[in-house]
Amino acid sequence: MREVYGVLLPLAGDATENYAGVIGVALEWALGRYMQPPLPTTPDGRWAEVDGVEIAWETLRADDIGPRVWTMTFRHPHGLDPDLCWISEIKVGDEGTKSWVSVRVALMATSHRVRPIEFIFQPPQLVSRIAEVFEIIVDGRRLTPRAGSCWSAEIPELCRLLSDPTRILPMLVISVDRDRRTALNPHATATRLIGLSHVTVLGDYSSAFALTNALGRDRSVFNGGVRLYYPGFAAEADPFRHPLWLPSTIAVQTNFVDLLVRRLAPMGAFRTPSPSVEGDIRSALLTRRHLELQQVAQKAEKDDADWQWLESELDRTLEENRRLQTEVRLLQQSFADVARTQQTEIFAVENAPITQPTSVLEAIQRAREQAQYLVFHERAVDSAGSCSYGQPDRIFDALMLLDQVAGQYHRREPLPQGIDGACKEHGLVYAPAVSEISRGKYKQDYQITYEGQRVYLGPHLKLGKGDPETCSRIYFYRDEENRAFVIGYVGHHLRDGTTS
Repeated sequence: MREVYGVLLPLAGDATENYAGVIGVALEWALGRYMQPPLPTTPDGRWAEVDGVEIAWETLRADDIGPRVWTMTFRHPHGLDPDLCWISEIKVGDEGTKSWVSVRVALMATSHRVRPIEFIFQPPQLVSRIAEVFEIIVDGRRLTPRAGSCWSAEIPELCRLLSDPTRILPMLVISVDRDRRTALNPHATATRLIGLSHVTVLGDYSSAFALTNALGRDRSVFNGGVRLYYPGFAAEADPFRHPLWLPSTIAVQTNFVDLLVRRLAPMGAFRTPSPSVEGDIRSALLTRRHLELQQVAQKAEKDDADWQWLESELDRTLEENRRLQTEVRLLQQSFADVARTQQTEIFAVENAPITQPTSVLEAIQRAREQAQYLVFHERAVDSAGSCSYGQPDRIFDALMLLDQVAGQYHRREPLPQGIDGACKEHGLVYAPAVSEISRGKYKQDYQITYEGQRVYLGPHLKLGKGDPETCSRIYFYRDEENRAFVIGYVGHHLRDGTTS
């Protein structure tokens, strides 16, 4: 089994309230993504396999007042490789004075077949959802699905954080060019990297000058560049240990943020230990069970020799459990020491191959599997099958970003600038409607049958312009009753006053 993602999120505030609240959010997320109502009335139980997905959850606690850990585990098919399956694990811990959430994702072989591994990985949207609802503080900063900003007056504080020897997460610093443009969409990047890295944007060109004056040119970032500062950075640090990407490098990369995720997610999995409280609870439960069996043995009227053997076996089992726990702790420490000594980037991008969708149809099929809030009409799939747009990866990215906006809309979150503004924040080119002339002249193009009624597609995303190989559109219907975006057409530009 290969772990590909891991984050540990400490929760600020009341531990009991956080524990119950996060479990509720996790169950709601599971229901929306995998299951159908009704939800169980208790957070302990197990569901049988549903559409190829196995889901189980349990609470681990030694007594009624002590620490507790709730775990929910998913096992579902890979989707692209029949010899693999995904295992996702969410843990919520309440230790009385503190609470936390741990999310890990692993890839496991289901059959023995030695061949290259190809997979597409998206960090679970549950992590962003938890960060939206609960206060998560790491390195003195609140983690949210939005990038922070840093202006000239705040550069000294940024430098102190970068050089802090206790810093836990990397810091991705995005600079602006002279026109205040960035090579990456800051907020979309922060959403993808939440729990894996802080993300901050230098507010203007003078902020980059201030950072350069503080750190030196070799260790700074400016003119639209992007730099990843790992924990352990110092004024005399080797600049090549903290990678810098220029705008020209980012521009020629397909899905550059995917590369960042593939670089950081396995590091998070490797360097995020399992909270020790779970092992402590299991030891306490085992000890209690041992004592219970001893009490039963003392009361039973059995042959003394038989019970002496039973007690020796119980003692041996308890000692074996302690020995295994010690070995696990030593192995974890050993791995961490080796990685720290070598300062290697575990499972770098070269070792985590990823395939982009090769067609618009494949792009929409993947988005249909992964999106949480979008509804896909069959016409969207049909139209994608005949689309010759040459950048299907952009279709997939646009749909996944639109899914985040759809989530905000579904949850009735404030959208001060409306859907238009929310789309712009995610780097999407959005048009709220088509002209009445186009709807009247090409009525059939813009209608779909949805829940037994004929409705019009109006809002749409624009990708490129020109001929069908360089221009595509994503049209959708806004279902106000169910608070959903219904994707009705993905493909070439529909007919309007400029097309025929």
